[in-house]
Amino acid sequence: MTNDLKEIAQELPAIEKQNGRYQCFRCGSLIDQKLWKLSEEVLYCRACIQLGRIRSDQKLYAIAQQNFEGQEVLNWKGTLTSYQQEVSEGLIQAVKAGKHALVHAVTGAGKTEMMYQVVATAIKAGKAVCIATPRIDVCIELYGRMKDDFSCPISLLHGESEPYFRTPLVIATTHQLLKFYQAFDLLIIDEVDAFPYVDNPILYKATQNAIKKEGNTLYLTATSTDELDKKVKKKKSFVIVFQEDFMGTH
Repeated sequence: MTNDLKEIAQELPAIEKQNGRYQCFRCGSLIDQKLWKLSEEVLYCRACIQLGRIRSDQKLYAIAQQNFEGQEVLNWKGTLTSYQQEVSEGLIQAVKAGKHALVHAVTGAGKTEMMYQVVATAIKAGKAVCIATPRIDVCIELYGRMKDDFSCPISLLHGESEPYFRTPLVIATTHQLLKFYQAFDLLIIDEVDAFPYVDNPILYKATQNAIKKEGNTLYLTATSTDELDKKVKKKKSFVIVFQEDFMGTH
């Protein structure tokens, strides 16, 4: 990073000491002080090394998210069923109320179309939105669909994609969230129950880091997980927008 960029960036500890133990700021992993060291004084994180080595004698730098101009972006001309519309409106109301939300709907229920309106509403308000999913193939498919249905520029991020450029809408694998810090006003995690996201504390930490302090996280899943059940029980800021099936039972 150039010195000019460092001057406008927020400086963060690469590895910080928490309750007597060292923890990677990027992925949240606890550092093995006996094995994960470059010298007696310098530790590193082996857990997220595929994104570049994190060292205790270095800093991380986060550049603030761009301010986007609000715009009408939804080109989609399809229609939602009454049940899908109810879920869609529930997501919009959850975001307006500053709450996180869970959509638990069977595969094929139309979860993608149900999130279109909340995404469009956020972008119209000038907010930064990211839709993250564990699998690259789903990412690529979603990007193809949303590129046709949304008029704004969209960034696609995965291990083999082109370099990131700032856009109001980002579609990424959940691993790519490790590159962001307080970047998104609205973060949607699709297929929460899928590998490698499910039961992965590193990716849970990435989700936590990527969202702005006042941002909203929406979770879409066909099967609930232990982690989601814990979040719902612990957080009053959580609302469940539930659609049991898409054939008319609600």
